[in-house]
Amino acid sequence: MLILQYGQTPLMLAAEGGHLEVVTYLVTHGSQLEATDMWGQTPLVWAAEEGHLEVVTYLVTHGSQLEVTDEDGETALHCAAQYGQIDVTKWLIDQGCSPWVKTKQMVLALLLFCKASAIPYPDIDASLDELVVYYTSFSFTTKEVLGFLLNIHHIMLSERSFIELKTFEIAKRGVESAVK
Repeated sequence: MLILQYGQTPLMLAAEGGHLEVVTYLVTHGSQLEATDMWGQTPLVWAAEEGHLEVVTYLVTHGSQLEVTDEDGETALHCAAQYGQIDVTKWLIDQGCSPWVKTKQMVLALLLFCKASAIPYPDIDASLDELVVYYTSFSFTTKEVLGFLLNIHHIMLSERSFIELKTFEIAKRGVESAVK
């Protein structure tokens, strides 16, 4: 196996660059999916960090482990989230990566994503009502809010139920402000 600067392999460089054809060639010719560089990062982590969804998908479907951590305890999900790679972040969560896994510095992947995307993070123990109010205070569409609730908080609501809850919360806030 050829090792380059910082312990990177050709597969890592191809994954980082999003070069799916090169990644495919290297994997089919025996490149190690779980090889790590000097930071403990795998080709999957490099592809996730750079937002290369096709490469991430290929690597995972060919055996890359989702929950492998680097020297800081970060997974591919942490790296995708930290750099605001929304498509990769969503896909990794859909594949079973938990947004609640903490790094060695006790940082959640969800918090990294919120920071990278300039989205303030709600209280971890927030109620459903509080989450709806929280997310609807930003300029997200109803479908985006439902996606956040489902993917990040594992709460599934129908769009109709969400709109009813949102309408109730807005009406409740109007009454509360009128009382003050």
